[in-house]
Amino acid sequence: MYYSIFKRILLSGIFSIILCFFGAFITYYCQNFEIAKKVTYSYIFRFNGILIIAFAYGLLCFIRNEGANVFEKISNIMESDINNEKAKYFTIANSRKKQHLSGMILAITGGVILWNCGYPYSGFPKYFLAVASISLFYVGGMMAPFWGSIFLFFHFLDKNHKTINLKKGQFISMEINDIDSFLMICCTMGITALYLSFRGTITADFTYENTDSLIKALLSFPIILFFPPLLFFSYYYRHVLRKIQNRDMIKKIDKLVNTDLWEKNEKESLKDVLEIHKIVIHIKEKFNAEDKVPIISLKDYPALFFIILFIMQVIIQYDQITMNFFKTLFK
Repeated sequence: MYYSIFKRILLSGIFSIILCFFGAFITYYCQNFEIAKKVTYSYIFRFNGILIIAFAYGLLCFIRNEGANVFEKISNIMESDINNEKAKYFTIANSRKKQHLSGMILAITGGVILWNCGYPYSGFPKYFLAVASISLFYVGGMMAPFWGSIFLFFHFLDKNHKTINLKKGQFISMEINDIDSFLMICCTMGITALYLSFRGTITADFTYENTDSLIKALLSFPIILFFPPLLFFSYYYRHVLRKIQNRDMIKKIDKLVNTDLWEKNEKESLKDVLEIHKIVIHIKEKFNAEDKVPIISLKDYPALFFIILFIMQVIIQYDQITMNFFKTLFK
């Protein structure tokens, strides 16, 4: 799985490099060598084209090739019949119509914002940079049905976790680890691609001629729109899987207690039997306590506060470009 995402990021990066040289060659043919050099510099260093396309396109290819397996694996580890729900959300995630529709909506929205910021150059270089950057909104939109359907699927599992049983078998834990690894990779790559895209819009050499301050502020809308849900989901799916595992363990303990194994016999004293029952009750209470842990509690606020302070400190010290962008919003 890790090799798969690495391969797709690498191939997407190679595609981005080829695209860059193609744009530079056409620019040289249509205009001149100096402008071709400037366009290449803008593409690589200003728009962060190689890194952004590598991560964004790579993640899209990874999801389209591996995403179907995660629904199947979740269904396979469940003893309860959830095939109807799986089929419903799987259909949404893999609907090409919905993918292209959400891609077009996001591309039009992002395209209007970026175009009003003013692309540099004229003629082919201008449209080349525009198509390359606006296509990233289209790619992000194409991934939206997958993220929406996988979230709704886990929400369904969360609501019905008390009636869902895990299958018996020694490979169930391995299947759960595979599901966790896939979703962790998707969340990490998604957050990375979002940050690179956001930073690319800040460093891009837009002209900002007659650009309203609202349009400039809207450059941050992708990270505001997608970053919090991704961050939330990176915890939520683990929370749901843990609840199902804990509930399944409690059911197994109940089944064990209800058998004749713990009934008093000639070799066991009443004290031993009561001690065993006490241990079992303690284990169940511990599982129940973990089962009711909220997404964010008051105990998390100090840690979250210091994490935010740390991130702000890193940005102020090491990422002046991002910091200067936010300063301009409040002038």
